[in-house]
Amino acid sequence: MQGELKYYKNPPGGIPAIVDSEKSLAQAISQLAETEGALAIDAERASGYTYSQQAYLLQLKKPDTPTFLIDPTLEINYQDLKNLINESSWILHAATQDLPCLYQFDLKPKKIFDTEVAARLLELPRVGLAGLLEDRLQIAIDKAHSAVNWASRPLKIEWLSYAALDVEFLHTLQSDLTEQLIAQEKIEVANQVFSELLQFQPNPPRPEAWRGTSGIHKLTSNREAAIVSELWQVRDKIARESNLAPHRVIRDEKIISIAIEKPKTEKAFFKILSNKQYQRDHLQELYVAYVAALEIPPSLWPPRRR
Repeated sequence: MQGELKYYKNPPGGIPAIVDSEKSLAQAISQLAETEGALAIDAERASGYTYSQQAYLLQLKKPDTPTFLIDPTLEINYQDLKNLINESSWILHAATQDLPCLYQFDLKPKKIFDTEVAARLLELPRVGLAGLLEDRLQIAIDKAHSAVNWASRPLKIEWLSYAALDVEFLHTLQSDLTEQLIAQEKIEVANQVFSELLQFQPNPPRPEAWRGTSGIHKLTSNREAAIVSELWQVRDKIARESNLAPHRVIRDEKIISIAIEKPKTEKAFFKILSNKQYQRDHLQELYVAYVAALEIPPSLWPPRRR
């Protein structure tokens, strides 16, 4: 049924505060434990800002509870919360995006309903959360803060509103999609797919991950491939140790430029990397790696193409 969209910039019940203490956590657990129904759950990562793909905020809601925003980074005891979540049936949107970071927090569902998967099985024209809410429930939500740095503290109030809206309507959406799955005689297939999601595991790191460097097709020699490989691996080490997204250490395009141009001096090397956002000590470490790469004998150069 189509109708006029109802726009929500903030959750109907107001913007929830972050659960960030033992006391507020115990209150949240009590309310969730006393309420029947599946648990709508979502997680916010800091992709693009941090190397870690851990969850920096959890959003939890049952049908008749407010939304609880959990800060999972604090040094408090979350075990009772984890037990509660793991004993619940989950409603998620695009489960495979969030399951890896939820696993890191020792969370694993016993049952899943994935609203994106349901939408795909129903062959709906839009399967993103915002599109589904508009098409199925005539609800529009604010999605302006999807790419913010969730690892930063304190979190801005408008970010919390955005996060809460991600789970606010999942129960209603699940009901709508379930009705459609039953009507189209796809509910058994959907349940089978949801069951298979319980065994989902993220892909392991691929071998020679440096070959995924953007622009690698521009290389013309195995020597250039050796330079890219060396710089990529040192960048990855720096990013991991500093918990920075790799492109915040040095962008792929700069690695490719160095490999192709092969600067003769330290000054020329740093000229290619000129960017005030890069940290000088990181660049110095990369220069040492570049010099080392130039000394790699041809017999050890990796093939330009796999």
